[in-house]
Amino acid sequence: MSKLNFPNKNDKVVVDFETNGLYPYDGSRPFIVGMEDESGHVVMARPYEKKWNTFKRIIQSEEYEKICHNAKYEIKMTKHSGLIPKGKFHDTMALAVLINEYQPLNLGGLSAKHFKDFSKDMVQNWLKANKRAFRKENDRDPNYSDVPKDLLEKYLEGDLDKTLKLFWMWYPVICKNKKLKALYDMETNLAFDIVDMEDRGVLIDIQKCKELIKTLKPKQEQLKQEIYDEVGFKFNLASPAQLGKILDQLGIDTGEKTASGMPKTSYDLLKDLMDIHPFIKKFVTWRTIQKMLSTYIIPFTQENYAGTIHPNYWQYGKDKAIVTGRFSSTDPSFHTIPSRVKGDNPELVKLGGIVKQVIIPRPGYAFIFFDFKQIEMRLFVHYIHDKHGIKDIREGREIYRALACRIFGQKFMDDLKETNPDEHERYRDIAKQTALSLIYGMGVGSFAKRLKLTKQEATKHKREFFRQLPSAEPWIRDVQKTLYTKGYVEDMFGRHYHVPNEMAYKAVNAICQGTAATLMKRTIIKARALRKYGAYPFLTLHDEIGLEVPIENLDIVAVEGKKLIEDREHFSVPLEVDVEVAYENWKDKIKWKPK
Repeated sequence: MSKLNFPNKNDKVVVDFETNGLYPYDGSRPFIVGMEDESGHVVMARPYEKKWNTFKRIIQSEEYEKICHNAKYEIKMTKHSGLIPKGKFHDTMALAVLINEYQPLNLGGLSAKHFKDFSKDMVQNWLKANKRAFRKENDRDPNYSDVPKDLLEKYLEGDLDKTLKLFWMWYPVICKNKKLKALYDMETNLAFDIVDMEDRGVLIDIQKCKELIKTLKPKQEQLKQEIYDEVGFKFNLASPAQLGKILDQLGIDTGEKTASGMPKTSYDLLKDLMDIHPFIKKFVTWRTIQKMLSTYIIPFTQENYAGTIHPNYWQYGKDKAIVTGRFSSTDPSFHTIPSRVKGDNPELVKLGGIVKQVIIPRPGYAFIFFDFKQIEMRLFVHYIHDKHGIKDIREGREIYRALACRIFGQKFMDDLKETNPDEHERYRDIAKQTALSLIYGMGVGSFAKRLKLTKQEATKHKREFFRQLPSAEPWIRDVQKTLYTKGYVEDMFGRHYHVPNEMAYKAVNAICQGTAATLMKRTIIKARALRKYGAYPFLTLHDEIGLEVPIENLDIVAVEGKKLIEDREHFSVPLEVDVEVAYENWKDKIKWKPK
């Protein structure tokens, strides 16, 4: 039952709507909206009905605070309905993440967990029960707009109630902690920027995609036939079990076994073994082409909208099994698009950049990228208060070379630099991987394998690392102790990481990568200041933000963006960025040089 003049000014209003699809770019739109104020008054409205004006008034006003679950979706669909969302959008999903990032984030899962409410499935059950008959009669699957009105409105009102209960349960808790409140305000504010990034999307060179398909498909089929000829019969190349049996029959030992005793067949593992057998070389090349085509190139030609791909960004992502809050994306996953295929095989190296080659700026625009330099190591040095590392970074020394000089000796590294640059680089990389393995929580065995060292060598390097950075081991130990006693660890921004006890070795990684993730989110918001130059973010990739900018404003955006993003005040070490630009495509980016 609606309330006269619903709602009162300055009320908080829960807003939720149902849509006839997930993607506004293919015409999906809200067909019903539900609203509930904190007094429990509910209004349902459909487009073109009189009550729809109530929704418009609320959504476009600064006076009302909106409460949503996954506010990004409400903001996006509102925009695509021709409205201009304004004011504060609360988000119970953001609250859930800040309370405990390991709990379910969907409304149904949260309601089941906290309220023992399992009614979320009522509409899904109807859709499943009526799918076959509906498809026969209408030649399509049913969607939410086909659900009977009474059932749908009951379902929608239930979601409004659940969202309001979650908000009442968590928002007061967040408000008691100034740091958590600041993080919450940042996450909810960020939703507007993410919608803009998704809506802008990236332009795809469709013709180039078609050319690559035409070139790579025959090569893929040729390799498949050569693989079959090699073993004498056909098999499912996508089956790890079948591949493992074939490797075993060929007498190929990959160095790792499955529980059933068969050789492991991961891509990275096989790629390092390409030279030991022609079968592996052919298979790895086939799999590389398969991934490039099936995951990226072919979908780009099928799922673009007027030549543009609109990724779905997820701001609460996982990183290697722990939740750090780092951005991820789907459709496509920018974070797994390869820049190159590492290794010595020239054919694979050539394949490495083909996906980024088809991602192009709009006519008259260029890409500009700001990439935080060695962010995780700098944050690690900051957290452990390593005075030598702080001095090295402040004085402009390259951080991993400086670390190698501490571990292996200054004279040793200087002599190598003069006499054997490749070996100098190898020792620098050993120092880098030693540090990162500690941050990532990597064991000695994995670290040794990664750098092709013996376990004894890897242990020696780690021992020397701790000797040269005496504050590192006590800090790591304190982090893990805090996790065991409190159930979470906390970074400098106040974000909590509830790393499971059995993964305590990942707690340092959570703090360092989580801090970097928050810095990137703050960077996206800071980048609003560059819009006056026509520069708009189109991606965030790990510790890098990419913007599309009119070519004539490229240099001023580079200068102003660098000033804006770098931080030389709030940490014990400066957080600096490298700047790169790309005029033709993402693959061909080069270092920006000031004029």
